[in-house]
Amino acid sequence: IKLKYPKFDAYARADIDEIISRIQLDTAYQLIAYQSQSMYVENVGNGDFKLKPLPIKAQFSTVNAIESFDINQDGNLDVILTGNQFDIETQSTRLDASNGLVLVGDGNGNFNALSIAESGFFTPENAKSMVLLHGKDRLWFIVGNKDGPTQAILQNNKSKIN
Repeated sequence: IKLKYPKFDAYARADIDEIISRIQLDTAYQLIAYQSQSMYVENVGNGDFKLKPLPIKAQFSTVNAIESFDINQDGNLDVILTGNQFDIETQSTRLDASNGLVLVGDGNGNFNALSIAESGFFTPENAKSMVLLHGKDRLWFIVGNKDGPTQAILQNNKSKIN
């Protein structure tokens, strides 16, 4: 496909029968996705789980790393996300709408997305991993970016990371 459609605009205007032959399509392994949202999965006990989509800001791009921690020290777990996908196949454009995200939990499985200004958490690169490092009265978020710099982000007070 990359050789036949080196430019995205020609691929975008092409019909499926122009891209893939009928024989290729008929013999292709096909999968069906029933859910493509980033979700919160709650273990409600007895082997049962409850799925709940994360807020809309968590759906803007891929989520490649998630950490949970009580970031604002209110007794409820919060969720810190980072992602993006720059290295993608020819058929699609890169997925680069994430700048990282802090979701504040209410203790009942609901989350409120903080803005970058509110959280101080900003990871706009091709993030693939994240770890939390707990220091004396400090919390560091170390974010690994593919083909880019590693980011070290310090939480400097109860409600803000920078």
